[in-house]
Amino acid sequence: MGQNIELSSRQSTIIFPPQWEPSQPALVLPVISGILRGLGIRSHPLDLNQRLYKCLIEKCEILGKRVLENFQRPDTISSISLFRDRWDALQKIWNLGYDPTGKHSLFSDSLASHLHSSDPGAWKTVIESPSVLPLVALLEPDLEAVLERGIDTLIFSAISDTQILPSLAIASWFRSRRPDICMVIGGDAFSYRKDLLPRIHEIVGSLFKEISVTHAESAFSGWFSTPASPNLRFSLPDWSYLDVSQSIAPWIVAPVETARGCPWSGCAFCIHPDRNRYGQGMYHPKPLDLLEQELLMHLSAGRSKFFFVDEAILPNRLNALCDVFGKLPSPISWICYSRLDDGHSLEIFRKARRFGLKKIFWGLESGSDVLMKKFNKGTRAESAERILLDCSKAGIASHLFLMTGFPGETDHDRQLTISLLRRILPSMDPFGFSWDLFSLKAERGTPLFCHPEEFGAEIRVLSAEREFAYQADLMGEMPSRGEMLRYRDSLEETIESILGSVPGIRHLKLSQDSFHLLLLDGCPSEKN
Repeated sequence: MGQNIELSSRQSTIIFPPQWEPSQPALVLPVISGILRGLGIRSHPLDLNQRLYKCLIEKCEILGKRVLENFQRPDTISSISLFRDRWDALQKIWNLGYDPTGKHSLFSDSLASHLHSSDPGAWKTVIESPSVLPLVALLEPDLEAVLERGIDTLIFSAISDTQILPSLAIASWFRSRRPDICMVIGGDAFSYRKDLLPRIHEIVGSLFKEISVTHAESAFSGWFSTPASPNLRFSLPDWSYLDVSQSIAPWIVAPVETARGCPWSGCAFCIHPDRNRYGQGMYHPKPLDLLEQELLMHLSAGRSKFFFVDEAILPNRLNALCDVFGKLPSPISWICYSRLDDGHSLEIFRKARRFGLKKIFWGLESGSDVLMKKFNKGTRAESAERILLDCSKAGIASHLFLMTGFPGETDHDRQLTISLLRRILPSMDPFGFSWDLFSLKAERGTPLFCHPEEFGAEIRVLSAEREFAYQADLMGEMPSRGEMLRYRDSLEETIESILGSVPGIRHLKLSQDSFHLLLLDGCPSEKN
């Protein structure tokens, strides 16, 4: 594909396509808009994901409007049961309105049909017949409005697998009406498949001038005939596009980058950290003065709740961030991700809690040091236990990501995790604690995928219908499906027996991070 997209005199629209969780603003829109602004390029961010959900509410007319208004009332986050009832009612509106035939289904965390993003045949189908996806007809007035503005360039960002087919269908719709329009696409959904780019180009080359598998700053500086920027140079995001009336949630939780990449980048099973062509991890913290400027911008717009987007905020970095938050003119409330590294301390946690930290999401994975060493996790069960107890002492809630299905995993390994939970759970906040259990998959580009034999596993050969999958199943000396299901049941039984009958966030099985913060801020009666 060519280079040097001349855009200095053009107008561009940045499209965040369906389907993704609709209750949180998409970070990619203000980030890319800010980059383009710095390059002197006019842009129009368009959150087609939120528009789709609002279209479905409008389609249900009076009922849809009433259900949304109920969910947006402040008392929605005052009770777990009230939140669950109103959220379920909203999701029913979306799913029933999306496709009355039942061939396709839409919920806030999934988009299901007979077409799958792992199947190259499905890619070809939606390109040839965009209307096969119901969302195209629902969004057609919004797509027509884009063309009426005389837009020359469309920039698509697909961060989730559920956005791939909608992106291709929408791009094909535009191509059929404007053969001359310039379209580019990128995002994690393509970065995860960078080893498939030659095959992907074969299928989508007629739609897109460029496909990006790197960061927007680097990609746009190369595409738009400007001097190459330093790798991962941060720009001030442009949130001026944000229309509060389009929000689904009672309050906006703004996503804010504090860094890119992972400071560890060593886990054998993790696809998320940025790696260069040599497989080495790259970690780039955002300059603190730029972060402070960004937060002041949000505060001036009335936004004081934040999800800090960072693979893992390290102890020293957490301390430095709190120094920034302490200088702000008004208090903030926030959640973040971190690693169970030795440097965390009760003192820093108490400082973070004083400056608004409500919850940390941790990748515990397993209480077995043998497994964690084998897969180069870089953490130890003893340290994890101390850190989680200190976090709780400071009044900060925890979410634990747990994993099963490791090659060679035994019942003893799983019992080590359950024993660790038994030791820490009595000190956990029963309202704020939550957890997830995932089955191990081999993700493209990871050491586990590239060298499965080093971990005592084999990769199950992908069928033609799954050629574009970014996750592969493992074979070898693996726990059976029955063992993994029994493990999930044991975890749940252990957690509930210790935390008791107190209704908590864990009972909602939330896929959306921002709701954790809203509920922690809004349910004081249920936390006591």
